[in-house]
Amino acid sequence: EQDWTRASFPVNAGNKVFRWSYAKDGYVSSGADAAWLDYIVFPPVDTSVGIEEHLYSNAGMIVFPNPANGSALLNTGNAFSGFATLTLTDLAGREVRHLINLRPASDYKLDLRGLKAGVYLVRLQNEQTLQVKKLIVK
Repeated sequence: EQDWTRASFPVNAGNKVFRWSYAKDGYVSSGADAAWLDYIVFPPVDTSVGIEEHLYSNAGMIVFPNPANGSALLNTGNAFSGFATLTLTDLAGREVRHLINLRPASDYKLDLRGLKAGVYLVRLQNEQTLQVKKLIVK
């Protein structure tokens, strides 16, 4: 068994397709072998469309597992100071969850029960910082 390995790959701007494959080596035949890809981070990009926008970072916030079923764990990271508000919205912008007074470097359980399967946006915001992550609910 190998420990987690951190890897990074420089990628030039433009449309890209990423593929990852896993080849079973036959060392374990019972189906107990596995490989995981986790915490994939793409740098923020400026997508200006003629109005003033800000470049936001999501480097500090982690939401897992993703996709999730029933609940997910949110780690707020250290990318902000003070308290923050979390909102979970569907892609139509409807707010489905709202938490206030979240602290930096803390873990919170997101209750996803009752949500339809689909894509949601997790927004962590205070006066200085906005972080957004996509969350898939199964």
